[in-house]
Amino acid sequence: MKLIRRNTFETNSSSTHALVIISKDDYKAWQNNEKILNLYTGKVEDLSDNDKKIIRNTDGSIDYNGEHFDSEYDFMESDYYDVIEDGNASKEYINNYAEVEQKELDDKIIMSIYRGER
Repeated sequence: MKLIRRNTFETNSSSTHALVIISKDDYKAWQNNEKILNLYTGKVEDLSDNDKKIIRNTDGSIDYNGEHFDSEYDFMESDYYDVIEDGNASKEYINNYAEVEQKELDDKIIMSIYRGER
């Protein structure tokens, strides 16, 4: 992120898919996979029943509904993707498949999230 003006969060809006402003508590819950980030609403939401079935393994693979996926990408490309809301994003999905510019304020986190090829 390039500093243009002091105390101002600036982003290139043409390349931003989501601008998210959340509390530090919600950010921590999302980072711990206790909540899900909805990129359409910009809010952190409780896990759905389907989200609660996801088992994230230490090697980066995922088990869900009796199936094993080698990566977050394989998992998101599976039939599971049709079950969740398209805008929901786990920490692993954002870390692996998006670019994020982030700024921390007193009690908030601001994230500019870009998904896809530039």
